[in-house]
Amino acid sequence: MKVRHFAEIYYSGAFFTESEKVEIESNNIKSVKIPDYAVGVVLFDVLESEVEHEGKKYILKSSERLNAQKYYVGRFLTIDDVAREYGENSTLYSNIVANHFDGAVVSKSGFCQGIKESDKKFVIDPKSLETDDVENE
Repeated sequence: MKVRHFAEIYYSGAFFTESEKVEIESNNIKSVKIPDYAVGVVLFDVLESEVEHEGKKYILKSSERLNAQKYYVGRFLTIDDVAREYGENSTLYSNIVANHFDGAVVSKSGFCQGIKESDKKFVIDPKSLETDDVENE
């Protein structure tokens, strides 16, 4: 059985968030070259096994979301930070309150996404990958 590691890199598209998948050497966020336009990264594994049936060889693959972990790329803002920087009448602030989020992640490209406090530990600044500031969960 073979284990393959992948990163799905999310970025802001014209109307929806889009993504691209790349194979990486290890299931470690530090092994991913994160582009400036990224707003999130999901690491996952795929198990592959070759089997033979009636003289033919087949490759069986597991789900793509095996051991998946999502990272948000950008800076974390508390709900108070959002109110201060964007205003309490902003769409971002209203969405955070309405969806019971604890704050938001703002990417380098300006993409904003509401998140819960428990996900804050998965917010990364790409610069931190050059140091030991980021832990794999």
